[in-house]
Amino acid sequence: MQDWVSYRLNIPQYEERETLDMLRSYLKLSYLPENQFKDDKLSSRHNEVLVAMQNYIRISANVRIPDGAERFVISAKANSERIGYKENDEIYDRQVSAITESVRAVWSSWEIYVQELRSRYPEIVVSASPG
Repeated sequence: MQDWVSYRLNIPQYEERETLDMLRSYLKLSYLPENQFKDDKLSSRHNEVLVAMQNYIRISANVRIPDGAERFVISAKANSERIGYKENDEIYDRQVSAITESVRAVWSSWEIYVQELRSRYPEIVVSASPG
């Protein structure tokens, strides 16, 4: 997760189809009964991650268009030749901002979720610790 967040914040214009498919798969699998948390607080923290991921996917779908078979690019970058530069810069900035804000929301909710896991099960989240 940390690598994806870092990469996406540095290069928000693009997203790989494989990454979006992984996020969708994670969301789909998380709703299976065997993947539900019985603990309310842990469940709530995980649901916050799921909501943030869903929001990222929604925003990505709204601002990105296909750039080949396996990658998406924000539409302002793809359409830069079709509209005026000033208007395109404003659209571009707005789209990049929407992507980066949603990525930060995923990361923030993920950190809170991992912290909750760490407080309960320190032995299984050692590898989730940065550095």
